[in-house]
Amino acid sequence: MSSEPYISSISPTIANPVVPTEITITGTNFDSDTSSTSVNLINRADSNIIYECLVSSSSETQIVCTFLGAKTGVYDLKVTTSNGYTNTKQFEVKTVMNTVSPSQGSIAGGTILTITGGVFSTQEQQTLVYIGPNVNDYVYCDIILTTTSTVTCKTQPMSAELVANQPQDVIVATRIVEEAVCEGTCTFTFSTAATPIINYISSNS
Repeated sequence: MSSEPYISSISPTIANPVVPTEITITGTNFDSDTSSTSVNLINRADSNIIYECLVSSSSETQIVCTFLGAKTGVYDLKVTTSNGYTNTKQFEVKTVMNTVSPSQGSIAGGTILTITGGVFSTQEQQTLVYIGPNVNDYVYCDIILTTTSTVTCKTQPMSAELVANQPQDVIVATRIVEEAVCEGTCTFTFSTAATPIINYISSNS
């Protein structure tokens, strides 16, 4: 029977770029000595980018470590023990957007948006939402509430840099500007048709 350490599963398999996440690694022939155990995540696009997952407990069949965050990307998780290296398991660092509702609202702002997705931070100060083509031409959507699966925010008035009646990208980002990955419909339109207009004011005085 081989004495080489082997990873059979990890949980979870995805984490927010800025939210500390506890990872449980299950397998065989691990080291019960935490000082002889290390867990690293190696970026698949650039193997020079490596992050450590801080080991808090270890047994022959399970390792628990805390991942403090990283740049958005796909990583290979690998364990090193006194018995050698393990196989790798895929681990993703990202937030995901699926839908934005409603898809249009007043150019004067004030529209409440509900953004669905996954792996959002539950801390409002860790989350940014803006509407526009890039971080230089955008309108903030003021955060109201965040959960791991939903972000609610209120749009500010459309800026002069944006064009009315055209869909604009909705971006959810962390405070270190790691943007969520859109896996659905992630746009919002500042609509003149959805904007109330005052045509006449009458005074009886």
